[in-house]
Amino acid sequence: MNSYSWSANICGRKLWYFVPPNNEEYFRISRDTFLKDIRTVQDRWLEAAVVSFIQEEGEIVFVPSNWYHQVHNLEDTISINHNFVNASNVDVIVELIIKRLMDIDIELADCRSCFSSAEYNSFCEKILAADIRVNLAQFRSLLQLIIDDRGNDVNECWICPRHRSFSKCKKDGNCLEFMRTVIRTNCACEVGNNVICNNCLNFMKQYEISVAAECLARICHIEEERN
Repeated sequence: MNSYSWSANICGRKLWYFVPPNNEEYFRISRDTFLKDIRTVQDRWLEAAVVSFIQEEGEIVFVPSNWYHQVHNLEDTISINHNFVNASNVDVIVELIIKRLMDIDIELADCRSCFSSAEYNSFCEKILAADIRVNLAQFRSLLQLIIDDRGNDVNECWICPRHRSFSKCKKDGNCLEFMRTVIRTNCACEVGNNVICNNCLNFMKQYEISVAAECLARICHIEEERN
């Protein structure tokens, strides 16, 4: 569901293959199907920029959002895996939910008129949860929880001086450099002791409120359109 993840090897070894975003198209078979094993078409690896490495015992691998990956246990292996969402990729997940919802609308177009709006939307929510393990209502609740939680510690949000949308802001080098400058100017973190200062913590919470609020507004708009 476009989340970030990490995988920690407790014991054993793993062989990983990573494919940069959009290059997974080199291994697509149909609309929703990819090759089960990209090792069968190694002639495509160079153009697809495939990255391969071995994860040893005690190592942790970070899996970026939208990076297609394939992994094999080279021996008996035990690992701990965790998926997570933060302000950097939450908008990507919202767009995925909306895209999947549109796909459902297409599939159910011939029978949509048989149900009331409430009934139809309820069915769609159930299908979304089964498909990508989250639906509009669940993600709306998560975003509201983030806003309420961060709002307990800060009373303002981060406002980009150049963009109204943070999805555009985070892709703009000037915006990113401006944020870095603000952080560096106020930072009092104790790097050697792994201590994050209150200034940086407050900045992160302000930024998270802004991103969550934008994504929440996007979801609420979609829900209003469907009712």
